[in-house]
Amino acid sequence: MKPIKLVESLSSREKRAVLKALGEGYGDKNQLARLLNIAPAAGGVATKAARREAKPKDAPTSLKPEQRKQAEAVIANMAEKFERPPEDFGVVMVENEAGEKRPVVMLTAGNGLYKGSWNTVMSDAQTEASTIVVNGKRIDTRSAMTEDAYRAFIADEKARGIEPLPDSSQLSNENGQPWTWTLLTGEQAHGFDAPVAVVRRGDARRGWVRRVGSGGSVRVRPAVVIE
Repeated sequence: MKPIKLVESLSSREKRAVLKALGEGYGDKNQLARLLNIAPAAGGVATKAARREAKPKDAPTSLKPEQRKQAEAVIANMAEKFERPPEDFGVVMVENEAGEKRPVVMLTAGNGLYKGSWNTVMSDAQTEASTIVVNGKRIDTRSAMTEDAYRAFIADEKARGIEPLPDSSQLSNENGQPWTWTLLTGEQAHGFDAPVAVVRRGDARRGWVRRVGSGGSVRVRPAVVIE
């Protein structure tokens, strides 16, 4: 079907108002954005920050040549798997318990991906949908998204001057989407609660949500550790 003829006469602000009004009840917000001729970001309409970042992010200079090559392969596979442009992914240096910094490729653009509740995302039925294959090796993209990885990601965004920050109320106000929380899929749930992370008052914060439900606010950020 051709894009709706009526929207061609709408201003950009009017189109975004339509997306905000209809988006929550629309199955595919990115498809709706395309129908409105608005370039979608990860999780919603492209924000000013997303437009400024519409180019591949440079990998950290500390990466070894083989790590850089692996990171490029992981980004290519994740971009294809999750139907996002390669520039939506970046490399973040994450410090482990031993104090060593390891590169982690993750989805870094805007909001994360909506895949349902914790129980849905972490179910065996979603394993294949969360797995990429790089050089013959199967990698579950849920296992590397930990609190440490999230904090390193937000710290990196702040250091690069990205505004508004992902998962912040400011981003929600700008793109008309819900204020999102990232599921920490690399950690363990406790009882009926699942671990999440969010940006509040300019900093990464840890929190908990119910393992079922939580509407469209809980998102996933695929992540892979580069060895």
